[in-house]
Amino acid sequence: NAAEKEPFMRHILRNPRFLYASLALLDNAKLMDLVESLGVPLKVERGERVFPESDKASDVNRALERELRRLGVGIRLNARAKEILVEDGRCSGILLESGEKVAGDAVVLATGGVSYPMTGSTGDGHALARETGHAVTNLLPALVPVDTVETWPYELAGLTLKNVTLSAWSGKKRVFSEQGELLFTHFGISGPLVLTLSSLLPEDLSDARLSIDLK
Repeated sequence: NAAEKEPFMRHILRNPRFLYASLALLDNAKLMDLVESLGVPLKVERGERVFPESDKASDVNRALERELRRLGVGIRLNARAKEILVEDGRCSGILLESGEKVAGDAVVLATGGVSYPMTGSTGDGHALARETGHAVTNLLPALVPVDTVETWPYELAGLTLKNVTLSAWSGKKRVFSEQGELLFTHFGISGPLVLTLSSLLPEDLSDARLSIDLK
């Protein structure tokens, strides 16, 4: 997203402080400059959203891979990590399922969540974190579509609404209200508004209620 720093941080819905140190080293503007310097022109669309001009995420992926190889970074595919190695209270590398040990001055654990196993988000990362002594909180879905109890949205599957306001309540407390785009699906609702909302819904959805203001 191309927003300035403070508006950008306001859109980090949970624990934005966690990102301050990272963004001090490489913020969104520097990241955009980096991607374009690697030969991938970018465009900014409504809502300050940034995409490659080609609309192909694979262009970004290939550009980053080329740069890693240029810098001499080793890339291993289909190499499953079995254990994080710890010596004298610090991470010293990883043990692969093949039995090979990969040494390192530091280990970055970035395996995603549990929602997309095809991409490697199988939950292994949380197990590895627990084994090294980290506490793992309850896992909740975020940036996901929402299933509805009502079936009438199913009949509107494929219809996109623009400039509508989606609001959500948990009991009597309003937890979300924002204007933007919404998409009906064969199981409920999706689109940018809904993906943002999903990060704010409570763990218990038994009393969650949504409303759409069309105008």
